[in-house]
Amino acid sequence: MSHKRIIFILSLVVTIGIAFIPVLGIRYDNGISYHGFPADVFAYYGNRGWSVQSLGPFFNIAFYYVIFLLLYKMGMKIKNATV
Repeated sequence: MSHKRIIFILSLVVTIGIAFIPVLGIRYDNGISYHGFPADVFAYYGNRGWSVQSLGPFFNIAFYYVIFLLLYKMGMKIKNATV
């Protein structure tokens, strides 16, 4: 499996995982709880209604993908410099 596929799967898992962390991923506004960080992934309205936000999931996946890709490249650069 290529490193890009692994980074994509990791960013997908982190996007879903952070949406359920109470301190970081959940915010409340007028009785509606929004889940996700840095963008909202979905909203829960309290009366068993919920919705997926339009571009939030895509933005979060791309955001974490870029972060993990940069970390991977820095790690490879450090690894190659020490060998």
